Amino acid sequence: DISGFELGVLQTFDFIGIPFISDMGVQANYTYVDTSEGPDKDASGNSLPLAGVSEDTYNLIAFYEGEQVGVRLAYTRRSDYFDKTVFTVSGNNRFIEAPDRLDMQISYNPKQFENLFLTLEAFNLTDEQFTAYQGVSSRFREGREVGRTLSLQAQYKF
Repeated sequence: DISGFELGVLQTFDFIGIPFISDMGVQANYTYVDTSEGPDKDASGNSLPLAGVSEDTYNLIAFYEGEQVGVRLAYTRRSDYFDKTVFTVSGNNRFIEAPDRLDMQISYNPKQFENLFLTLEAFNLTDEQFTAYQGVSSRFREGREVGRTLSLQAQYKF
């Protein structure tokens, strides 16, 4: 059994009579999942947390959707989560320190080319890194340089 709840809100500003602002909006949500007891057991028979799931997750998205241009900024924050049991000398389990992330998407549909759609996406703008620890956060296990990722896409409908 998994228990928890999610709260979310989506608010567009189309009720405001100002053209630029009426094309904007925000979306936010918070999710709580009870991860204290998953289906797996450690070597001693103790219940392990639900793997891959954070207890707390927050998302905040601000967006603008105009006739030709769309812009979206998405911020995600989640609590550390249990990854798996890794048998080590310490006997502790592996946890992932979940990084905060800021992603962006800009889309453009030029009037001169009605069927052309351009999209620029930027992931991990805050340049957060991957970190894993063994049992407690002071027991570093693994770090990875993740970096920013950019993607430019062009789509044409014939």
